[in-house]
Order: sequence, then C-alpha cells, then structure tokens
Amino acid sequence: MSHPITLDPGRLEDLAAALRGDNLINDAEVIAGTAPAWLTALIVPQGFRPGYRFRQRAMELAGDLSEHIQVALVRVIPRDENNEVARDKADELLGRAGIIFGYEPPASDREKIFLELVLEVLPGVHVSMTDNLPSLGGDSLGAIELIDLIENRMGVKVDPQDVFSATSFRELLASWD
Repeated sequence: MSHPITLDPGRLEDLAAALRGDNLINDAEVIAGTAPAWLTALIVPQGFRPGYRFRQRAMELAGDLSEHIQVALVRVIPRDENNEVARDKADELLGRAGIIFGYEPPASDREKIFLELVLEVLPGVHVSMTDNLPSLGGDSLGAIELIDLIENRMGVKVDPQDVFSATSFRELLASWD
C-alpha cells in the first residue's frame, strides 16, 4: 500500500524555486504524493518543449529523489486564495492522460538492452520505459537506425509502423512476444 511521504517543505520549495529559475519554465511547484511518484513537479513551460526534457531537468535537480519525481505540464498551476497549490484541483489535473511524464526504469535485462539501443540513437536523453520514440523527438531516420540495431543485436524483426504506433517502449517490447 502506498502512503504519502513527508518531506521538508523547504526542500520542496527549493526544488520548485530551482525549476522556476530555468529559462524554459514560466512557473513551477512541487507537491508530495504517494509511491512510486512521491513528488510531482507542476510545470508551466515557456513555449513548446517535449515533456521528457522537463522530466530530465526535474530529475537532475531532485538528487536522491530523482527516480521518484514525475512532471506534469500544465497551462496554469491551480492556486487557492493564499497562493498555495490548490491540491484538489491539482489532483484533478493529474488525473488527465497525456500531461504526466514520469520515469520508469527498465525492469528486465531485455528492457535494459533495448534502452541501451535507444540511447545509441538518441544520446544524452534520460529514457523511461513509458516513453516512445516520437515523444523523445525521434523521426523516421532514427526509427530506421533503431530498427536496424534491434534486428542486429536482439534478433527481433520489427515492423516500422510498430515503432511509431506503440504508446510506450514497454508496449513495443510486449508486441514482440
């Protein structure tokens, strides 16, 4: 059973302030939640950037909690009359699909090998099993390169359409079974 964690509110505010200091972020707040995403960074981005980039930045700043933070991209952070995060409205936002970018590490050797291949195609990206190639900015040339690596190193024949239609890398790997 997941229980909310208790963190020093100062640490949450320091993390939020560091995020707000990023020139690609208009506003940010960090709220505590339950495992596995103990922290959620609510981020109002400056212009368009893929969500994984904000997740990567939040993970860098979170330090020892990096694998327990998720990012939710929002248009505005819901606040109450005291300018605090309106938790009920924030929780409602978090219930919507497509705005949350969490980190899920590989759970098997097969997934680890696969993510190593993704990193060869997209170096420098902190890849999650919940990501997919298009969400990371991968294009058709990257897909061709990834498919070639998969076929040569993992011995799996991959349909190029599957690379783009899978909602996550985990789903893509499951389609090979």
